[in-house]
Amino acid sequence: LLQYFPTATGEFYYSFDFGDLSAVVLDSGEDKEDDHKEYSGLIDFNSYREKEYKWITSLSEEQFKGKYKLIFCHHPEISRHFRKDWLSPLKELGFDLLIGGHYHISRFIESTPPAFVACGRYKDGWAASSLTLKNGTIKMLTINTEGELLLDKTIKVR
Repeated sequence: LLQYFPTATGEFYYSFDFGDLSAVVLDSGEDKEDDHKEYSGLIDFNSYREKEYKWITSLSEEQFKGKYKLIFCHHPEISRHFRKDWLSPLKELGFDLLIGGHYHISRFIESTPPAFVACGRYKDGWAASSLTLKNGTIKMLTINTEGELLLDKTIKVR
């Protein structure tokens, strides 16, 4: 897959800048231990997670000059990700918002940094989420296929 979608790190975790945006994209991977019966002893995500955690702790504030600083990851519970706190090193870099999914709901979590849990699949249908970065604010919006507004929240960046 990396042959078709290469990254600066050569892995599925990386950082990027785009205009006023500086971002970290994490590969939070699976939510089960390597010895879970579902994997039949065929995987070694633990080594991969260790390598990724080492990369996270090597990041420095000088790398992220954007007005808006975002963290993207599938599973938003990274403060206790397989016995490691992935969030604390990123907090020190001054990120404004963590964007995750995994739970098939849409919600905003007051934390440091705050978290936006976006959803795609919602109950028996679908929902779409958007982010608007404008005038020092981040607007989060989620609407389901019936047109119901599930979340509308705006925060100021630091």
